[in-house]
Amino acid sequence: MGRGEGKGEGSGGENSVNVENNLKSVVVDTGETENAEAKDTSSERQSSKWSPYRKQMVLEWHNVNYSVAFPGKQSWIPFRKSGTQEAKKFTILKNVSGLVKPGELLAVMGPSGGGKTTLLNALAGRASFIPEGEILFDGKPRVADTRRKIGYVMQDDVFFTNLTVRQTLEITARLRLPRDVPYKQKMERVDYVLQRLGLLRCQNTIIGDQFRKGISGGERKRTNIADVLLVEPSILILDEPTSGLDSNTALTVVRLLKELASEGRTVITTIHQPNSMMFAEFDKLLLLASGQTVYYGPAKEAVNYFSRLGYECPYGFNPADYFIALLTNEDFGQSEPIRQKLIDAWKEYEAEADLDYKRSAEKLALQHAEAERHRTLGQAVKDYVKDVRSEFDTSPETGKYPTTFLDQLRVLAWRAYLQKKGKMFEKLTIFQVVFVALIVSFIWFRIPHNIDYLMDLMGALFFAGLFWGFFTMFQSLTSLPTEKPVLSKERASGAYRLSAYFIGKAVVEVPLDLIYPFFFSVYIYWMLNLNPEASRFILFLVFVGITVFTAQSIGLFIASVFMDFRKSQTLAAVFMLTSMLTGGFYVNDSQMPVWIRWIQYLSFIHYIYDSFMINQFKGEYFPCPPGNTSGVTSSGLKCPMTAEDIYSMRGVISNIGRGGNIAIVLAFGIAFRYFAFLALKYLNRNHKQKRRA
Repeated sequence: MGRGEGKGEGSGGENSVNVENNLKSVVVDTGETENAEAKDTSSERQSSKWSPYRKQMVLEWHNVNYSVAFPGKQSWIPFRKSGTQEAKKFTILKNVSGLVKPGELLAVMGPSGGGKTTLLNALAGRASFIPEGEILFDGKPRVADTRRKIGYVMQDDVFFTNLTVRQTLEITARLRLPRDVPYKQKMERVDYVLQRLGLLRCQNTIIGDQFRKGISGGERKRTNIADVLLVEPSILILDEPTSGLDSNTALTVVRLLKELASEGRTVITTIHQPNSMMFAEFDKLLLLASGQTVYYGPAKEAVNYFSRLGYECPYGFNPADYFIALLTNEDFGQSEPIRQKLIDAWKEYEAEADLDYKRSAEKLALQHAEAERHRTLGQAVKDYVKDVRSEFDTSPETGKYPTTFLDQLRVLAWRAYLQKKGKMFEKLTIFQVVFVALIVSFIWFRIPHNIDYLMDLMGALFFAGLFWGFFTMFQSLTSLPTEKPVLSKERASGAYRLSAYFIGKAVVEVPLDLIYPFFFSVYIYWMLNLNPEASRFILFLVFVGITVFTAQSIGLFIASVFMDFRKSQTLAAVFMLTSMLTGGFYVNDSQMPVWIRWIQYLSFIHYIYDSFMINQFKGEYFPCPPGNTSGVTSSGLKCPMTAEDIYSMRGVISNIGRGGNIAIVLAFGIAFRYFAFLALKYLNRNHKQKRRA
């Protein structure tokens, strides 16, 4: 079906909507569907010029079980099985069932560790392993594009902190709304969502973090919801959307969820201990304890259910607080724990009660069969062709991603620029670079070109390569770990390809990371009185640029392997210190033990230093100081010295020249960047589910 519905109210669009409405009535009660859809349509027309079509969906789950296995403790003796403990299996969810229709708001409650978040992850397809049991969408199992119909609002409000609220939503719209939706209409959608969630006042304020002040906690939470609502998901799943908010802001969020549900969405949220006003907004309640159901049904009937079991909520007491108190064994004077009693009581009640999810499987099967009988043969063929094409088509409409690779690359590169720009020109970073440049120019100011200052000159060249190796590598260590939560969230929702993110990031960050080294190198080159030939000056800048590229690549690789700054920092420090010690300045390779000499060939600093040395001294001749007849300088160097003598003294690999050395460094950079992509792709796949062995 095309996108004509969103652009106007012509007869073709209305006919398409009517066909879909007829199909919806097969799944849900006709009255509920029509009312919800009428509210949705009127609201959209009043508030927005355009809105993407949203199909209403029923979400149900039957006997969902989820467990994780912890590996046993291995014997410290290799190949010995005795003393090895077997893996332990821990059950998180056990036979949990439920059903939510469009227009309903379900609250999932229970004590901490009861399995609430695990259930949401299982329903959204984000659990580490595929759960046992059935999870159905309109009576059908999950398919490849189901994740695009589910909006998942994580408990942690993770964003790129240097972007404003509007920039964040605009980028989401450009990435997740289909390619055939014009840019103007995407921006209209952003305007509508900003207005709908009350974010117009802070739309041009950055998200912020602990270092830079940004929007408030309530605004962050609403931005999180807005980010998901942009694509009009059929099902909205929220994990603790009120955590960290004051009671008034939390109530505002819950009422917003109620409004969103009333517009025809299927809304499920976990919530810890809502006050009585929040509790009154919920249509359904699912109480979990120890991964098992304690109650499922209308929220307003929960008090009566517990009263029939002999646990009557005290007058004036918040029902939600009372339920949690019961499940945490704060049992109001009763002598024995009652959690297991409540679990057993629900099992008995479930076996006898006429619950909606027990009826739905048979009902849906009959209704789908009836719908199949009324389909024409031509429609059946069209649907079959559409299903087959969706498996192999990579177009934005039916393929795996809503936009093309090039569209994703452009948007992600722009976002990387906005994020990098906010960090790059911080006062502390500018101070660091300027301070080091001044110190270097003071220490090695206008080094005389004679043999007495030869070691000083070589030390300055070594530092020029070493400093930008250290600086750039440690800067890049923080990039991926801080962006990983956002990357995982967006990849789990099917927003873009990992390759588009990685290439877009590189396209932007490499040139930006060259700005400081460029000005630093231009300044110190003339302040240190290095070789004045223009070609050598240009080559010096090129060598520094390749140093930055390679150091950045190595830093990205280390960060993508560990995704933890402390671990990455430790390994990077060991790597750089080893590269520094074997770089050719401190120890001549001929003086190193034979068994460890090979390490110098793994040091990119070694090749950079050799390139600087050849660039500076090629064709140079250093005579003995005036009056020196001994052939030895005061610093212990033999004189006179040619460039080849200097290369030999410092172990410079001169036979491959500047080009050969720098080609090796560039190869290091390309290889480590590719390894970083592979590590990011295969070592950090928490957005993909695994099948159990």
